[in-house]
Amino acid sequence: MSEDLKKFIIENSDEIFCTGGISDEKIEKIEIDLQVKLPNEYRAFLKEYGMLIGFGVEIFGYGKNDIISVSRETKRFRDLGLEKNHIVIQNCDEWIYCIKLSEELEKCPVISWDRGNTAPLEVSSSFNKYLYSALLDGKAIWDEDE
Repeated sequence: MSEDLKKFIIENSDEIFCTGGISDEKIEKIEIDLQVKLPNEYRAFLKEYGMLIGFGVEIFGYGKNDIISVSRETKRFRDLGLEKNHIVIQNCDEWIYCIKLSEELEKCPVISWDRGNTAPLEVSSSFNKYLYSALLDGKAIWDEDE
């Protein structure tokens, strides 16, 4: 996780809820369940935060009471046509955001996907960049509304 992202989460801890980091065993449970190898940045996010909600942004992961939202949502959208090499990290109703998995666990972009769109659109070159940008944008909108 980038230092800027960690600092932002700490500085805004009154508005950002994280369920708490999870163990390697729980991460492996997700990988087995989804039959994938999770990228390094997302693994680090799970180990540090579990899942995150703040400024209108919800990033799926491993929540309280062993609710594994990343598995639940990924399986749901796979049933609707999402390719197996994607994991769902956020649902924004009309579209979802996914990490597109690759052999290189350091190079996994975030894409937007919807059932009607045949070509997913890359929105960020990495999970950390996506998360930081989503939180900054969410906070800017949040601050405008106050």
